[in-house]
Amino acid sequence: MKKRQCCIVTGWILVLGTVLFPLSGTAADKPLLILADVSGSMQETSQAQENMTKAAVLKELLLRLSGELSAMPCQTGIYRVRYISGDANYYEPFMPIASYNTKDMRDRIADSFTTDYPVFSRRTPLADMLRQMDGHELGNMNGNATLLLLSDGRETIREAEDALNEVLRIKDKYAEKLSLHTVFIAGKEKEDKGGELLRNMAQTGGGQYFCGSDLLSDPNRINSLCALLCEGKIAAKKEMPPAAVAPEQPSEAVSEPVREERAVIADTDGDGVYDSDDECPGTPKGAKVNIKGCWVIAGVLFDYDKWNIRPVSYPALDEVVTVLKQNPDLKAEIQGHTDNIGSAAYNMELSRKRAESVKSYLERKGISAERLTSEGYGFTKPVVPNTAAENRALNRRVELKPIQ
Repeated sequence: MKKRQCCIVTGWILVLGTVLFPLSGTAADKPLLILADVSGSMQETSQAQENMTKAAVLKELLLRLSGELSAMPCQTGIYRVRYISGDANYYEPFMPIASYNTKDMRDRIADSFTTDYPVFSRRTPLADMLRQMDGHELGNMNGNATLLLLSDGRETIREAEDALNEVLRIKDKYAEKLSLHTVFIAGKEKEDKGGELLRNMAQTGGGQYFCGSDLLSDPNRINSLCALLCEGKIAAKKEMPPAAVAPEQPSEAVSEPVREERAVIADTDGDGVYDSDDECPGTPKGAKVNIKGCWVIAGVLFDYDKWNIRPVSYPALDEVVTVLKQNPDLKAEIQGHTDNIGSAAYNMELSRKRAESVKSYLERKGISAERLTSEGYGFTKPVVPNTAAENRALNRRVELKPIQ
């Protein structure tokens, strides 16, 4: 009797332990937080979708995402980002973090996600929103989350700088536990500073940047985005018990269901950037890339006029070590880059020193010097225009080029 009671107690402890302390490494450990911008500027008409406001485009994108996300093992929450005069909160929960089936998620978005907000303000309070979210959701999860920001990025120059600095702060704070991806809702991102801001935020946050019109025009891009957000995992299909044998019925001709054929868009090196957009093909598996498909050491940014590596960058460099050890035949050129402040000759030497710093770190971690070369490119290859302080910070970087 005592043995049976002990087993019952042990069973309840295991159940409670699973609920209260989920096993590490499961998708629930890193939930997805979708940040949907519904501030005043989102009431303007989209440049890409005629007769639709940007908020309506955002809602349509949420509906498309819901079908794919519900099939993947990451819990999802949706938050509306907005500014209301007199309200100290810059975002509000729309759907709590949970695992949703497709119907529940789509119905909730279709029925309750409001797109005709009054024009409270044209600004999108991104920096304020991120600070508040760090004090609540992110702080409670110790930063262990994936963020997806859907916005038009409409900010003043000063607000844009604040937003990018806030992303850099929380990325430094949480490192690899946190990643930020962005989706630009407007259309012609090359003609809009909002697209440039969101691209910079994604790169600083260790994530990727997407254009909303591209996602809506191609279901395959939606699939790829959702796989990226849920770390490439797809929920396993549950095995159904065998059906009871029914009495034999007269056979009837059954037509084959019509299957929708989708064009396959190639991503030869599997880095998440389609071949048509990939400027750095042949990236090794596991390497993190930027929007151009180039292997970038995410988060390793340098202070002005410096080449020393800060301790906060060690985890990102250690990931590079792991990739190189998993590919023992791979050689790489470490490329140093700078912003455009100072002379060309001075920046060429500074970029060389930055590349040498990274090379020395990798060698200390056990990577043979014969596999590594380093080169400085100064300010000859900016990833973004050197038009503002936040852009120049992104250009002070190190990339890796695989050598066959």
